[in-house]
Amino acid sequence: MKKVLYTLLLVMVIGCAQETPIVPDDTVAPEVREITYANGVTREIPDAVSPGSDAVVTLHIRLADGQTFYIIEEEVPMEIETTAEHDAKNHIKLVDLEAQPTEEYTYTIKAPSVAGTYTFTGKYALEGMNESMEIMGDLVLNVK
Repeated sequence: MKKVLYTLLLVMVIGCAQETPIVPDDTVAPEVREITYANGVTREIPDAVSPGSDAVVTLHIRLADGQTFYIIEEEVPMEIETTAEHDAKNHIKLVDLEAQPTEEYTYTIKAPSVAGTYTFTGKYALEGMNESMEIMGDLVLNVK
């Protein structure tokens, strides 16, 4: 399983504005805190498949403490057939109002009969987000 973790390093300088310059004895060392964000949606696609073969796509959903719902719109390339419930534009729409902190959604696709690269896109929103985000992880299915 691929893990995507983002680490944000926050450096806060403690001090206040003074009219006189701060001399070395009056300096305060910065406070450093490391915060790990693992919440979001990540897509996992096989590295390569044969034309016409079946493959499984997995969406890994990770919620932060206190989050209980998510909305996902996965955009499967039109040339690819999917077993998941989808609309005429090949979009898979998922809503879970009582989500667990860690979930997976898998669906089966049938690779096109023509070799090439096919790009997946999609967006998601988690509880408390003001804007949707792009689904992270694998974007391309290579049909060889």
